[in-house]
Amino acid sequence: MSEKVAGHRVRHGKTVKKSGGHHFGKQFVISEHAEPKKGAKIKVKWVVSAISCTDDMRATIKGLGLRRMHHVVERQDTAETRGMIHKVRHLVEVVD
Repeated sequence: MSEKVAGHRVRHGKTVKKSGGHHFGKQFVISEHAEPKKGAKIKVKWVVSAISCTDDMRATIKGLGLRRMHHVVERQDTAETRGMIHKVRHLVEVVD
């Protein structure tokens, strides 16, 4: 059995280091293991068009409450919301 390590993925029994993803010079800043604070909010902005995306990605954008490009919404900082942001991380950015 292979052991999963943060920052790595397992492919065919070998551990391969993930490359750091960049989008327009910005890095995805939400860490996978950060504990959300109770009552914390997170702002999400839609920055890249979903024209060539799959239907499930479009549904995720809609599920986040984003209606149009450059629309900013504020959501509870939960594991579910972070998972949705992670799924469409190439289309959205987290605003401070």
